[in-house]
This record gives sequence, structure tokens and C-alpha cells, in this order.
Amino acid sequence: MALIRGSSEEDKWRRVQQSFARFAGEDLPLNTRVFQYESANNTQSLALAYGLLMRELLWFPCRGSTPDCFTAPTEEEVAALIARYLRSTSQELTARRLAVMGATLANGGINPQTNVRAVSPENVAYILSAMTTAGMYDASGEWLSRVGLPAKSGVSGNILAVVPGRMGIAVFSPPLDDSGNSVRGALVIEDLARRWALHLFAAPPASTP
Repeated sequence: MALIRGSSEEDKWRRVQQSFARFAGEDLPLNTRVFQYESANNTQSLALAYGLLMRELLWFPCRGSTPDCFTAPTEEEVAALIARYLRSTSQELTARRLAVMGATLANGGINPQTNVRAVSPENVAYILSAMTTAGMYDASGEWLSRVGLPAKSGVSGNILAVVPGRMGIAVFSPPLDDSGNSVRGALVIEDLARRWALHLFAAPPASTP
């Protein structure tokens, strides 16, 4: 979020919205109630932001007026960054919208319904790698060995899984396990991966001559 370019905060937020729209094939509305709740309970996000800021100041102290001098953001800039992040996590999604976003990643970054490129192929690789290694929180390693698909869960109870070159799978079921992942949603995707042989690392049966 901090790397998004723009001449103003609204310009930066517009870029975020446009990115979501390219992935989903339609504009995503903001759930104002969720955003207000998250804004009133954002102490963890603020602590993380200021913690990272202090780390940067300690690791990369300013050296006079050289170009690599780290300029600490103001308190207002940090607050704007957190608000932008919370707005991005308060977008209203349906399972269908989420599945289209997954299909866009599966299609090399091109939305299969609108034929609009949402992200470059190079960034698709980075996104799917991040989903594979950390998308299911503390359960990511177990998920990778058991299900074998890049996936990202949300605390609302959704899970998005991507089968590169084939499809996106989206499920929604609010009850979460200890890792913050949908209990029933994870079981559904695991069952589909087993039935349809979707595990990316499962070798196909050797053909006999």
C-alpha cells in the first residue's frame, strides 16, 4: 500500500479501486460499516506500521542530505496509509466475484470475462508464490502438502484457490479454525482438489509402454 503512486490520497485510492475492478470485472463497493469498525479497532495495524517505521530508522539512518537518506513519514501519512489499507480490506465481495479474480490469476493476469489485463505475467508469479507460501496463515505449509494449490483466506470466511492455467475456486463459510481459515471452506477445496486431481505437485501415473 505504501508504494502506490498518486498525487493525492484520493488518487492513490482510485488506483486501488481500478486494480480491484480489473481483477473482478466490475467495480467493488465499499462496505462502510466494516470500514468504520476496522478503523475503530486498528491498534494492531498502527503498531505494526510504527514498528516497521522504527526498524527502517534504525537500519537505514539518514546520512546528511544524500539521496539515500530515509525520510520518516509524518503521523498523518501513516494514518492515511492505514486507512487506505483498511478500505482495501473492506470491499464487498461475492463468491462469484472472488472466483473471477482467481480465474484472472489462473489466466496469466487477464480477466477471462472482460479480456482486460489486470496484472503482468511476472507479477502473477509473485502473487501466486506469496499465496502458496503464506496465504493460509500458519496453516500454509500443511495446506500446500495436503491440497497443493496457491490460496488466500480472509477472516470473513472466504478462501480463494487458484489452479494455474485452469480456474479459480472461491468458497465462503464464516466459522474459522485456530489459524483463521474457513473450516468448511478448506474442506470443500481439499475435496475438489482430490476429486479432480488438482494438486500441483502430485505426479501423474507413469504411462506404460
